[in-house]
Amino acid sequence: EFDQSGVGIEGSIGDGRQAPIHLGEDGMNVECEATHEIRTRAAEFSLCDDEAGLFSITPSRLRLDFTAKNRNPWTDLPDGFGAMDAKYLEIAYPAIHTIEENGRRKRYDAEYTIVHDFERRKKATLISILIDATGFRNERFQDLLDEWSKVDTCRTPANEKQFFEEIHRFDRRKLRAEPPKEHQQPETQDDTTNKHRDLACAFNIYHRTLMPSTYYYAYQGSLPEPPCTYKDYLPGTSEWRVINKPMKISPEQLEQLKALVEFGPCKDNEFAQDMGVWRARPVQESNARSYWQCKRDSFPLDCEKDGYCDCDAVLCPEDFA
Repeated sequence: EFDQSGVGIEGSIGDGRQAPIHLGEDGMNVECEATHEIRTRAAEFSLCDDEAGLFSITPSRLRLDFTAKNRNPWTDLPDGFGAMDAKYLEIAYPAIHTIEENGRRKRYDAEYTIVHDFERRKKATLISILIDATGFRNERFQDLLDEWSKVDTCRTPANEKQFFEEIHRFDRRKLRAEPPKEHQQPETQDDTTNKHRDLACAFNIYHRTLMPSTYYYAYQGSLPEPPCTYKDYLPGTSEWRVINKPMKISPEQLEQLKALVEFGPCKDNEFAQDMGVWRARPVQESNARSYWQCKRDSFPLDCEKDGYCDCDAVLCPEDFA
């Protein structure tokens, strides 16, 4: 399938700016010029609102499409990007990027990637967080796993139209099991109960336990799967920001993630069987393209500029000590 896309497993697109690449000190050739952190807003995304998002499983990914008009999560990247809506979120197992640690290449257990549409410049902009499964149970990550556990249909190019018809109909019963009773709204509720339910269902895809840093590696590349482009945008113009601190989850959560990808509704799909454990183009070298890292000393946190850090709500200096 990579060869049919015209890019090849080891080939190139555009001027050779493919993705993913190996992230290490050796390939950096540009200084970080960012002046502020990655700013994010959860907007009104809710796990209990079928109009807000569509959870699906493909032969290579766990995927969440954001489908609410004018209510999607968004981010404001430095470097003149401005606010951009999140279009979808994917989790790959194992991680698609590798990173240099203690003189060795390390591939993390999985990778969490949020894709945004930078429509003004016709680019996809991706924020990617590596996942380390040596931590404790991550409750927000578990909320996502629980939603993917309800999916019983494999999403493929052959049935893509069906999925997006579901988005417009907002009828997900054929694709997902009924939500558990605690997520179902009783026939009658008073306003106070409704507010508690809304708070319980509200979900921030950029929460500090999911995105534990605002500093990152940056480069321009492609999407990691055929057709390797977003919409009708030019090949090789996707902007990657790979966060330099991994998200922590538990070993048990990694096993649940692995089971969903390998033994979920796509387990019998021919593409999943052909791919084995490698579900993206192999890692590429940077090929002398612009590639840089924004570190703790590149710019201060926004709360430091403001003079007060609410460490329960935002990343604080203590998180980088």
